Amino acid sequence: MGRFGWNQSPDWEAPSISRCPCGQKETCSRMPAKLTWEKEERMRKKIMVCDDDLHVIETVGHVAREEGFDVITAEDSNQGLRLAREQLPDVLFLDVMMGGTDGLEVCRELKSNPATRHIYVILLTAMGQASDVEKGYRAGADEYMTKPYAPRSLRKKLHELLDPHP
Repeated sequence: MGRFGWNQSPDWEAPSISRCPCGQKETCSRMPAKLTWEKEERMRKKIMVCDDDLHVIETVGHVAREEGFDVITAEDSNQGLRLAREQLPDVLFLDVMMGGTDGLEVCRELKSNPATRHIYVILLTAMGQASDVEKGYRAGADEYMTKPYAPRSLRKKLHELLDPHP
């Protein structure tokens, strides 16, 4: 087990505690520059992205990984439903319009199952009419975000939901 040392990261306003992987000293050159205590805590949290648009999967996945979260991806609703049941992510970014079962049905199935109803479902979709939003919430979505979205808003949402310390 390594020692703890201070690591000033440009991603954070205050110094954070980091662990030296070799257990030698706080200034070891092998210490990851951006591995902070907060990010170590986040590595236990799983984010899932289910979308048939690879650009969305890559963008949301990149933001989540950059913030220290584990990321699970699915390219269609059937794979997404299966992986959500197996992996039990903390947050699921779910597209509404995909091949196979639509995202609303995936959301309904997850929210009706006691083993998966705790998954925080954010519908991330281009469908932004008031009636679409209403359908999303009726299906059990916890939140509804429309495309296009700003990576900053994804980052903020992940921090609001999953940071270990308020």
